[in-house]
Amino acid sequence: VSLLIDPVTLRPKPVRTGLEVQARSLEGGQNCPSRYNPGLACYVVNLSNVRPIASPRIQDKERNVLERVQVVVRNSSQEEQIARLVFEKEKSRYKFGSWITGITMMVRDGEGQPLGLPLQMSKNWHRMAEAGVYQGPWFRGVTQLRMPPESEVTFEVTTCYSHWGGLPAASHAQLSLIGWGVNQLWDESALGSWGESLCYDPDQANAACFLTDARPLMVTPMNGRGKWSWTNNVGGGDFFRLFGRDGQRVTYSGMRAMRHRVGPCLTEVTYAGKVGEGVTHSITTSLGRTDDVVRGIYRVRLDVTKAVEFSRFALFQVGSESYPVTREKKFAWGNEKGLQKEWAANWGQLVEGKAEPCVGQVPWLSMHEAVADEGEKGAQGNRGLVIRDWKARLGGKKAAPWVVERGGKRGAKLFSFLELVPPSGVTCLEPGDFVEATLELLILPQFAKDYYGPNKDLKTALEASQNSWRMVAREAKGGVRDVKVRKGELRRVFPDVRVEVAEEEAFFEVRGGLGFIPVTFTGLSTPTGYGLRVNGKPFSQEMLGNDFWQTDYDVERGTWSQTFNIPPSSRFQRIRFLPSSRSTLKK
Repeated sequence: VSLLIDPVTLRPKPVRTGLEVQARSLEGGQNCPSRYNPGLACYVVNLSNVRPIASPRIQDKERNVLERVQVVVRNSSQEEQIARLVFEKEKSRYKFGSWITGITMMVRDGEGQPLGLPLQMSKNWHRMAEAGVYQGPWFRGVTQLRMPPESEVTFEVTTCYSHWGGLPAASHAQLSLIGWGVNQLWDESALGSWGESLCYDPDQANAACFLTDARPLMVTPMNGRGKWSWTNNVGGGDFFRLFGRDGQRVTYSGMRAMRHRVGPCLTEVTYAGKVGEGVTHSITTSLGRTDDVVRGIYRVRLDVTKAVEFSRFALFQVGSESYPVTREKKFAWGNEKGLQKEWAANWGQLVEGKAEPCVGQVPWLSMHEAVADEGEKGAQGNRGLVIRDWKARLGGKKAAPWVVERGGKRGAKLFSFLELVPPSGVTCLEPGDFVEATLELLILPQFAKDYYGPNKDLKTALEASQNSWRMVAREAKGGVRDVKVRKGELRRVFPDVRVEVAEEEAFFEVRGGLGFIPVTFTGLSTPTGYGLRVNGKPFSQEMLGNDFWQTDYDVERGTWSQTFNIPPSSRFQRIRFLPSSRSTLKK
């Protein structure tokens, strides 16, 4: 049934299309009711009675859980039909609620292999009386299929919760704030499903900054006890914060979002728009699947087509005067050679310190010795920023990033934060100016006792360097990736090592990195039928069947990509990607 409008009564009129949708849980075989919703003009499949599948091979089974649903769509008509599908869950017989903070939904084939077809999610867990029927928890995944005449297709919809292949899964989805009492674009990205990791307010309608809540991974929760729950918010940050000659802020406009990939191995979402007249920008956010710390990777671009005078211009803020959450006692900056300067933070009323250039191949900023607000429980987190790549022309000249401390006051709360700014003396953007950079935002555990995750390297580092700039310096230097491609074409190194295949194959060597490194192979002619070998051995992190890689479809090129997360190494690792039919070849 599709929806038409009666021209006389202006009311919806159902029309038979010949489409049929059936679904059942692959664990237990329960039917999942499906119905046509004329208000949404789509078929709605209810997932509330789906039994989860848990891995028996890890101690805490609740962490590694999938829900798998087989879906059959039939078109019995003589015409092509568009099957619009919504997979929804509002309640469940099984544990549900807090888990939806980090879920990813995907389409897989009959053998459980990801197909890369888009499935857009919206979710909510807020409960406020004024939200009425929209109170949480609930989530919906939306997709559509083009069904040829007299055709049938069978596929699987898989919902990934906390882990994917034994590692905290990465996710990025719309968080519908209608359940919180407001309604705007708000996106939330997470590692695992124990709370938000990084949140984004692209239109800056709520917090007046782009980056809002940010939380450390697998540390003592904000209630002060236990594990696998929400941690304290240390967030706030912004890009391209421009103030005119009159001191008034020039706000974002024309913002739009493009979700390139939403997890569970790597996320990639671009937000683009304008800042006033003559300045355009884009911010591409990424989060990789790992088990140690939150690393938000941002590839940013700013272009100027018209002269713009300004009284203040922050290229990036670690912290924000409009959304101050935590306070750190000490700041520092350095590069690949180590510490260059450390100083005590000066909390105060929008005072600006002396700016200085961040020089070096890998400049970094550290904000450490964070203190809790009165009455706050649980672990705090320290923050850092690593500049992985930087190219800029500002004021008509080649420009390096400069750093400055800025203090602020909100109510009775005094605080300060760090900004990347144009070189001293630049007060005007000129046509042809630009910024192109790759920035890595770090949300770090503060003390070794706080972190309960499994990453031994992180535990060792915290025991030696906790609550200091050395943790950011470790990330800056240890996170450098050295890549040598033997077959294929290297497209980028951050946020993932991305290699275009040649003749369906790729072969490269990689050294360095911390946590788990995302590696992506692009230009594939098919979504399935490939294998990965690391140092000559088949690579697998499988827990619940084909649950350790991610497939995405490139609609512009008509090709696919596959993404994996490999452990780091101080030695070169040999990475070979090839069709499964050739996987028996000698290394």
